[in-house]
Amino acid sequence: MIIKIFLVFLKIGFLGFGGGYAMLSLIYHESSKFGMTMAQFADMNALDGIIPGPIAINSATYVG
Repeated sequence: MIIKIFLVFLKIGFLGFGGGYAMLSLIYHESSKFGMTMAQFADMNALDGIIPGPIAINSATYVG
């Protein structure tokens, strides 16, 4: 399981160009494979707006 998560984060890191908001669709696509629902993804986006820091790193932390 840890290797799968590592490979997903590696994929997002290599393919994610254009900043955090551009990577959100890729993050959702990959995290839905692990069972994340749309409501959980919406909660994650709300938390990303509150917590300081880059949105992609905050999203990856929440998914991980």
